[in-house]
Amino acid sequence: MIILLKLTENAFGAKTLEELKNEIGKAFEELAYKPVVKLTEDGAELEIEETPAGVTALVQLGNVYLAAGKPEEAEGYYRKAIEYDPLNFIAVTNVGAACLDRKEFGEAIRLFEQALERNPYYVNAHYGRALAYFQQGDTERAFQVCMDGTQKTLQAVDNSGTRDNLLRLLVSLSEKLVSERDFKPVIDGLKAKLEQADGKQINITADDSIVHSAILQVAKAQGNEPHEIKYQSNLPFTVYLVMRKLIRLQMVQEARMRGKNKVVEFTSTNLANFNRRFGVFFSNFASKMRPESLEAFKRGVADGFSYQLMNFIHDLIVEDRIYFEYPQLRPMQLLFLTRQEQESLTAIRPSKELDLMPQTVVNASRLMVLIASLYYANLYGINVVSEYHGNEKEYQKVDRLYEEFIDYLEDDPQPGDEYALLEDFAEEMGFGDLITVHGESGLIL
Repeated sequence: MIILLKLTENAFGAKTLEELKNEIGKAFEELAYKPVVKLTEDGAELEIEETPAGVTALVQLGNVYLAAGKPEEAEGYYRKAIEYDPLNFIAVTNVGAACLDRKEFGEAIRLFEQALERNPYYVNAHYGRALAYFQQGDTERAFQVCMDGTQKTLQAVDNSGTRDNLLRLLVSLSEKLVSERDFKPVIDGLKAKLEQADGKQINITADDSIVHSAILQVAKAQGNEPHEIKYQSNLPFTVYLVMRKLIRLQMVQEARMRGKNKVVEFTSTNLANFNRRFGVFFSNFASKMRPESLEAFKRGVADGFSYQLMNFIHDLIVEDRIYFEYPQLRPMQLLFLTRQEQESLTAIRPSKELDLMPQTVVNASRLMVLIASLYYANLYGINVVSEYHGNEKEYQKVDRLYEEFIDYLEDDPQPGDEYALLEDFAEEMGFGDLITVHGESGLIL
């Protein structure tokens, strides 16, 4: 095919024929195939092969005109490219973008979907499709499409920044949906279901005196005591905090029905093990802290780390259940996990506080955070694992433990099986002696 570019109307900003020829050469210099350029009296002729490689050059020409503020001419080149190669997903996506600019939402969506049939991993088509639904006023559909795009393009290399825009749109859509939705019926429905399951009342109350963001105190299997869920009222996502504890209670109930429920505790024996392992390390700070302050700090490290160790596996399973069983909660889940991720990043960055903790404890804590981060990345396509700046050995261990967790999920686990997985993980991280798993008698989670 021959494309004529007139000097007086060119999109390259060229003032002379020779300058036009040079600018055309620059525009195609990164392509494997380059059109043959012949100068005429009033412009230049581009001789382009009618092949997929030639069509790529035609798409590039459209990009030049689009960048020069000539969208109509650009669309003309994209459409011509589609005539010669209907499988060119870039050209199809670019025509879809032109339709989106004209608010022709139905046609834009059709074209973006057509492009994704040819390449399901093309970031631009996912972004355009999500934008089309959003601008059309369908926030729910836009969120689903956007999430599908972030998941499918998780491994995509995008130098244009389009994937970053896709992620920002996903977060923005989540915020909009959370602000518009009433999640109370979901909470009330699950609460009623669980109360009926074992005949025990569930008390849900705000309590800003608790150490953790939310706790669950499971009533004994025998007796009429209620289950207690307490949460800090001054924190964001209190509805979600309560939902997580309700799901955790549901897991306990299911395990009890099989006679497989257990209690995970940090006992006096576990504390003695901690002191035996790290007493010498903490004694190095004796000259910097009063004895009572040092003892309180050491106990705080022991309690905090053991709490993470005891709840890590269950928390992951809870998030998995929420994602698959309560899709209406996904916008809130995404925002909650994103916030949690940022807090984790801050908590494990090198600091004076971390210097006061045993390195093996810090390393194990990082492993748990990284495994969780990797799992959340696969749920929503938001991957910040690299921001933890781990080394190759650490990432290899994370991958191995992560695969073990995924194998567990895919192996049709039965209620109560999670306790064995919890013990396995604690052993593999080198801290099996810091938790005790035994038959239940009541538990605060």
